[in-house]
Amino acid sequence: MGLIATAILASVPVESGAGNDTDDSTYLHAAIEMWRDHILAVPGSGEIRGLGMLGTTRYAWRDNAAGTACVIHKNSSNGWEEVDLGKKIDFTSGGTVEITEDATITGATSLATATVERIVVSSGTWGGGDAAGYIVLADQGGTFIGENLNIGTDLNVATVAGDSEAITLLPGGHYEIISHNFFGQPGSLRMYGCDGVNQGFEFDGSVYCPITTGLPTDTPTHVSAHKKHLFFMFPGGSTKHSGVGYPLKWLSAAGALEIALGDVGVGMAPQPGGVLAMWCRNSSHLLYGNDATDWELKTHSEVSGAIEWTIQRLSQSIYLDDPGVTTLNAVQDFGDFGSGIISQDINPLIKEKNGLAISSMRVRDKQQYRLFFSDNSGLSFTFNSGKLLGVTRTDYGMPVRVTASGEISGSEVLLFGSDDGYVYQLDKGTSLDGEELESMFRLPYNHLKTPENKKAWYKAVLELSSPEQITLEWIEDYDYSGGPSAAAQDIDIISGGGYWNISNWNEFLWSSQAVGTAEAYLGGVGNNMGLFIRHASVYDQPHSIQGMTIHYSVRGLRR
Repeated sequence: MGLIATAILASVPVESGAGNDTDDSTYLHAAIEMWRDHILAVPGSGEIRGLGMLGTTRYAWRDNAAGTACVIHKNSSNGWEEVDLGKKIDFTSGGTVEITEDATITGATSLATATVERIVVSSGTWGGGDAAGYIVLADQGGTFIGENLNIGTDLNVATVAGDSEAITLLPGGHYEIISHNFFGQPGSLRMYGCDGVNQGFEFDGSVYCPITTGLPTDTPTHVSAHKKHLFFMFPGGSTKHSGVGYPLKWLSAAGALEIALGDVGVGMAPQPGGVLAMWCRNSSHLLYGNDATDWELKTHSEVSGAIEWTIQRLSQSIYLDDPGVTTLNAVQDFGDFGSGIISQDINPLIKEKNGLAISSMRVRDKQQYRLFFSDNSGLSFTFNSGKLLGVTRTDYGMPVRVTASGEISGSEVLLFGSDDGYVYQLDKGTSLDGEELESMFRLPYNHLKTPENKKAWYKAVLELSSPEQITLEWIEDYDYSGGPSAAAQDIDIISGGGYWNISNWNEFLWSSQAVGTAEAYLGGVGNNMGLFIRHASVYDQPHSIQGMTIHYSVRGLRR
């Protein structure tokens, strides 16, 4: 895990100039620490409130230093830069000419001008001559007053009561953000999000547009895109969607509709077969159909829902509920869904974390679902073809408040924000922001198919792949730890070798094995043996333990 670096890090040369391996490592480690000092927190105060990615650019939401407003920042070659949210101006229709994006409006009296970036109609229609709403502006010159607006030779297209006002965000929200292309053309991917404090929004990296849905309390908490509609969930137990293909149009005449759920909504996710799953805290629902003309809402469960911020979609939807981590699967009969708890084997741990879940993340490249808790801990569920392979415990030393993911040059990028105002990149680098990265696992006690026989344990041969030499700590104990454990021993493993005519020059170690081996001498007696293996380092590269061979001899039966 490493801090999100600015583009200045891209200029660091990758070739090494040292004459030997020891100096090469020393110089590399010094360079890492030097550049780490150049990485800064997102300006402001408090925790990171939201994260998003468009292309290679990362965006972070954080309250300002005074805590009076939330500010969006983007990473650049100069560090984190504040994003200007622009201005908007309210209007009422002055006629039947529709105002469109990229048009230049001119004040009839003030002669002030501005470019129309977005236009939101919150009531009425252009054809009826009673449209009203607001316009998001750019490149404003002059000051608008109470006057009519003209567009070229089209006069009195709208009326404004005064000048535009800056778009600002209230502090204190928790942002949920998705990226979606409603328009079908390349380059039309935009972020859509909400935070439970402000109006929902559309943001393309340059133009920020608040979205008016028409509900009395217009502060949505969750967002999704489904069947060319933008969906928002609201605290009062309802969900509302936009018109088909128009994320800024929320009038019923455009196809918008409100759907009552009768419970506090905690998240949404599209499912196979064109179904939208909507979870409440104590119930779950499935929305079938295509639009407001044929929606059919079915209750999936009246007693089981999900915990907020834990819903993710891999090949199946995964989420945390009171009984444990649950999956929502499409079953054999098309259109039907079943659910099942997959965390039974770690149920005591799940119960221990009751009430602590704060965020989650999907990792597509590794087929993982990651769940994070307020005590800094986390759980990683790894799948293969939809089947759970195992669960790993993690602890990053800080709470993972908000998460985001994206793709750069075909590689998945995983981000999270924490209380310290920094944005971190997961599965990147070799340390926990300069602190030792510790990994460990304990193998189950193994009697090697002779549970009642004593055995003399002689040696373990470990097989491991690593791009460089590493040192592992090894402890074995016997008979379910009923007797004294052996003293810890360090095992040096040299790996990182290459294959002739296959491996790339300068990317392998001479005279090293492609798969490293090391021997650990045991010297214990017992019916079974358990092994604990630990690794901790700031600079070691990731490694994989591939296998182990045990040398032993069988003795008499246990008496």
